[in-house]
Amino acid sequence: MLSLRQEEIQVFLEGLKLNFSLDFTQYSEASVIRRLSRVCEQLECEDLEELTQRLEFDSNLLIEFLDQFTVNVTEMFRDPLFFQKLLPFLEKDINKDYSIWHPGCSSGEEIISLAILLHRAKKLQYCTFTGTDLNEKVLERATKKWVKRRHISDYQRAFSQVTGDFDLLQYFEDDHSQELRLKKYV
Repeated sequence: MLSLRQEEIQVFLEGLKLNFSLDFTQYSEASVIRRLSRVCEQLECEDLEELTQRLEFDSNLLIEFLDQFTVNVTEMFRDPLFFQKLLPFLEKDINKDYSIWHPGCSSGEEIISLAILLHRAKKLQYCTFTGTDLNEKVLERATKKWVKRRHISDYQRAFSQVTGDFDLLQYFEDDHSQELRLKKYV
């Protein structure tokens, strides 16, 4: 593992903030050290100075850096209590259009969750969604509305906790591949 000093990490993070408008200064120190060490190893950089120079001269490398450095956590119906508290609002009459923005959407499972709930409440036609994320790779995945099959049993449990329904798969096309895709009508 790469040995990193606190002062060089701070210089690197301030450089990201200044040069790329990316502020990771609030990340935990242990997480930053672990992620930067891994990134340097993956990109074959001897130190943060080399990584900085390469990032400044290669815009494609910034995309790769963000893919490896950022935390891409998302899951359907993550925090079921939040979605349970949202249900009464969704039951109310919606007689106008709503735009829903989800910053840091990663690959979009929370957006898919909300779309399913809005579909169930017959309100989806009034809503448009915008998802944004620093990581272009996961954002591209989000536009495809795929869910990994290996996670579906966990998602089913959370969905059941929120809705009392046990058939999450009804909202997905199933071609028996490793991924499920959200049905077009949802």
